[in-house]
Amino acid sequence: RKPHRVQYRDQSARLGCTPGAPTNARSSRLHLPNGKVSYMRPSQRSAILEAALRVMNAAEGGDITLDAVAHEAGLTKPGLLYHFRNRDVLLAAIVDHAAANVENDMTATLGKPLENANATERLLSYVHVAAHGAAKRAEFIIWGQATYRPELTEPWTTRMGRWLELPDDLDAATRARLTTARLAADGLWGAQATGVSTLHGADLEAVVSSIRSLIEGTTP
Repeated sequence: RKPHRVQYRDQSARLGCTPGAPTNARSSRLHLPNGKVSYMRPSQRSAILEAALRVMNAAEGGDITLDAVAHEAGLTKPGLLYHFRNRDVLLAAIVDHAAANVENDMTATLGKPLENANATERLLSYVHVAAHGAAKRAEFIIWGQATYRPELTEPWTTRMGRWLELPDDLDAATRARLTTARLAADGLWGAQATGVSTLHGADLEAVVSSIRSLIEGTTP
C-alpha cells in the first residue's frame, strides 16, 4: 500500500498543482476535496477564471455551471473542483477576478500609482474604462449579479472603493458634481456593456467629453 502522501502528490501532478509549496506571491492557496491545502500557480488560476468570464459572457447573464466552466477551461469537473471546492468558492473568485480586471485597466489608464492620484484623476480613469464597456461586458454582468449576493459584493466595494470614494473634506457642491459624473460613468458602462443605447464614434466622444468636463469643473 502506497503512503497517502505519495498518492496525494500523484493526484496533484495529474491536475497541474503543487502540494506543499510555500505560500508566497507566486502561488495561490487551494482547498482540496480531502481538506488538505495545496497551491496553484497564478497562471493556472487566471486561466480558469478567464474561462469562467467567457462562459458568463456567452450565457448573457444566465447562471453558469461548473460543467460549463470546466469544459471551457479544458478540465474535468473533478479537476475544477480540485481548484475551487464548490460553486460558491468559484463565484467569489470570479467576482474578485472581474473586479481586478477593471482595476487593472484603470491603473493602466492612470499611468501612475493610485496613491499618487487625486479624486479627479481617479474618476477620469474610471470614465475611460466605462467608455470602453463593451470590452468589459462579462465584468459588468458579474457586477450586476453580485449585487444580489451580499457576500459577493466585497471584492467590488474593496477594489472600486479605492478609486471612487471621495475625500471627506470636499465641499457639498464639488461632492455633488463628482458624484453626478461617477453615476453618469456607471450608466455609460452599462450602455456600452449591454448593448442598450450603445454609443459610437462622435456621439460617444461627446458624452465622454461632457462627463470629463463635469469632473474637471469646466464648460464642455
